[in-house]
Amino acid sequence: MLITNLEEVTVSQIIQIAEKVKTLKIITPNVNRFAYVEEKLYLEYGIAIQVTSNKEKALREAEVIINLDFDENRINEYEISTNAIIVNIGKKANIDDPRFKGQIFNYYKIDYNKEILDGIKERLDYNDIVLYESMIYKRDTFSHIRKQLDTDNVRFIRTNWVKL
Repeated sequence: MLITNLEEVTVSQIIQIAEKVKTLKIITPNVNRFAYVEEKLYLEYGIAIQVTSNKEKALREAEVIINLDFDENRINEYEISTNAIIVNIGKKANIDDPRFKGQIFNYYKIDYNKEILDGIKERLDYNDIVLYESMIYKRDTFSHIRKQLDTDNVRFIRTNWVKL
């Protein structure tokens, strides 16, 4: 997981991801800011994660990389596995290394019941994803937002992927 600012992700999101994967490594230039997250996960949930800023070793063996807020310049400072799958959540970022043969996912689409947005007039100028996200976000907790996604039967659709 590539992340610069802790504000971009909550501890509950990190916990949810950590519970579903074999290992979780947070790569950040701000290692000290994430130390309490590392300790909290271990002490309260028994989940060991690693927080590092090592550019040479951090991503060398990674199979899946979730990029939350690294821009293209920052991600290219790191040595990345040539077959990695990179999911860019915040910004589009490509890998400059000509040896990179992995996949990059830059955007997503959602499938949901369109009647949810029926009450919004003049929505023709707006992207449905942005409208739906603005309806459910409202500075709510991550767990409540997840429940709302389940209630609305939202499915994420892989789209606009790049294979280099």
